[in-house]
Amino acid sequence: MKLRLFKTIKDQLFIGRDLFRRRLARILFDKERNCNKHNLSISRGNGKKFLVIRWDAKLGDSIVCSWLYREIKKENKNNQLIVICNSNIQKLYENIWGGDVFVIKKRPSYRELRLLAEKIGFVDYALHFGEQLKMRDIYFLSKLSTTCIAGMDDDLDLINIKLGQVTSEMHFSEKFVYFLKGIGFFNVDAKYIIPDFPLVENKISSYRWPQKSNTICFNPYGSGSSRRMDSELIIYLCDFMLRETGFSIVLLGMRDQVKVIEHMIAKTIDPGRVFCLPPEDVSIESLFSQLRMSI
Repeated sequence: MKLRLFKTIKDQLFIGRDLFRRRLARILFDKERNCNKHNLSISRGNGKKFLVIRWDAKLGDSIVCSWLYREIKKENKNNQLIVICNSNIQKLYENIWGGDVFVIKKRPSYRELRLLAEKIGFVDYALHFGEQLKMRDIYFLSKLSTTCIAGMDDDLDLINIKLGQVTSEMHFSEKFVYFLKGIGFFNVDAKYIIPDFPLVENKISSYRWPQKSNTICFNPYGSGSSRRMDSELIIYLCDFMLRETGFSIVLLGMRDQVKVIEHMIAKTIDPGRVFCLPPEDVSIESLFSQLRMSI
C-alpha cells in the first residue's frame, strides 16, 4: 500500500514537472511561423527536403512508416528525406528504408540540439508526430530553419500544419498519408517494408519453424511497462488462438525474457504448438524474419 502511494505521488510530481517545463517552453520558444499556400504546395520541378523527427521512435512505429522514403522519391526523384532517429534503428533507415540519417542520443543537451539543427540546415517540411511535445522538442523545432512544421500538437503556434484533431481517428501511418496528400502527393502507397534476411530465415526454418502448419507471430511486450501484457493474459490469449485455429504460435521477446516465455509456454493448453527462439538467436534480424515467415 505504501509503495503504491509512493509511486502515485512520484508519478504526479513528474507530471507536474513536465507541465511546468512545457509552459515555460511555450513562453520562450513557441513562436508562430509564416507558411502560405505557396510554401505548402509541393513543387513538381525542384526537389523538396523533408525532415522527419523520430528520435523516440519504437520499432513498430518505424515499420508502419517504412515506406516514406520510397513514396517521397517516387513523387519527385529530387526530393530528399532526412530522418533523426536513435541508434537502435539507425541501420534500418540507412540500409533498408532509406533517407539521410542523423542519430541522436536519448537525452541530448540543448547545445547538441541547436548544433544538430544548424547541421541539418534548411528543410521545406519538418514533421514531428508527437502528441504532447516536451520542452526539448519545442526548443528543437524553434531552432530549425524551415517555414512549414507539421505535427499532432495543435496547441503549439510553431506547428502551422496542424494534424492532431483532423487525424485523431486515423492509424499512425495514415497520418503521414494525410499530410502528403495535403501538400499535393498522388497515389500514396503506404505498404510497409519488412526487411528480408534470407540467411537468418533459412537458419530459423531449418530447426525451429513448424513445417506443417501456419504460424501466428505474437509479441506481448511493448516498449514500456504500461504496454506489456502480464503472464496470465499472455497464456489466455495463446490458449484462445490455439483453440480457435490449427496454427502454431511463436512468442517474441528479448533475450532476457526467454526463460519467462518458456515458463508460460509450458502452461498453455498445447505447449507443442507454441515456441520461441533461444536467446542466442534473438536479434533484430530474427524478429523481422519471424514476421515475414508468419501468416
